Amino acid sequence: MRDAWTCSLCKGPVEASATWPDPESASVDHVVPLSRGGSHTMANVMTAHLRCNLSKGNRMEAA
Repeated sequence: MRDAWTCSLCKGPVEASATWPDPESASVDHVVPLSRGGSHTMANVMTAHLRCNLSKGNRMEAA
């Protein structure tokens, strides 16, 4: 809700009722990935479609 159900990577709307493993479902994107020293805090996470988040992987920016 904090991110208004908008994907931080593609800027498209995220369907709140979609559930995993639907590629359009909401997932937690770590701005600085955990594998690169990022934290699991509200300041470092944003809403993203599952497909966008998986595509981003552990990069610092969207593809």
